[in-house]
Amino acid sequence: QPIRARRLPLFEIAAEAYIPEQYVTSETQKITLYKRIAGLQSEEEAGEMLAELKDRFGEPPAPVRRLLDVMRVRALGAEAGARRIVGGKNGVTVELESGRQLERGRREALSQAFGDRLTFEWKETPSVTCRFEGHADENAVIAAAQQLLRALVEV
Repeated sequence: QPIRARRLPLFEIAAEAYIPEQYVTSETQKITLYKRIAGLQSEEEAGEMLAELKDRFGEPPAPVRRLLDVMRVRALGAEAGARRIVGGKNGVTVELESGRQLERGRREALSQAFGDRLTFEWKETPSVTCRFEGHADENAVIAAAQQLLRALVEV
């Protein structure tokens, strides 16, 4: 049977996520790597890409790791039924596909896990927001998005 690539949700975040010139000097190789990274569909594939990058170019710098983390978040978002993920200094919002609802039991389980930091909305599309206490840097925002999406997948 043909394998169908799933549609990854958008992940809007202000983060330095790129391949530095000092890490991969060849523009042709960088373009190829960007295409391959953009095609990642799962957390496992992102892990395999990280291992390959380490093997070929050495330990990846923070912007490359962040680029792979962004793809991990998008893959988790697809599993959770997210349409769009927005990360900022004050929190992470996951907008679910229209028609996708969070049943009461799932909402309660999420509320128990995240406490009063979590809010649910049902305007145009259902969404879940996890607020931060204080301001978070880009790595903390990505980690929080992963945590929230994993919880959405598991509950």
